[in-house]
Amino acid sequence: TAHVRRDVTALNNISMEAQNVTIITLNGQVTLLGPVGSAEEKSLIGSIAKRIARSPKSVHNNLEVKPPATTSN
Repeated sequence: TAHVRRDVTALNNISMEAQNVTIITLNGQVTLLGPVGSAEEKSLIGSIAKRIARSPKSVHNNLEVKPPATTSN
């Protein structure tokens, strides 16, 4: 968990939501939870977790792409 968190927070070009995703590691399984700003962020964080876990099957990417905020005038 700490290694995934370190690599995610080291990214400068991701949203605040993406930097604060929940990372749970239990019995060698990594689960990613929470909102991210784009599909690219979801994929990037998933790739980091898979690289560190060394097994794509050990990562459950349950991150949700948050729709962009709309402003009303």
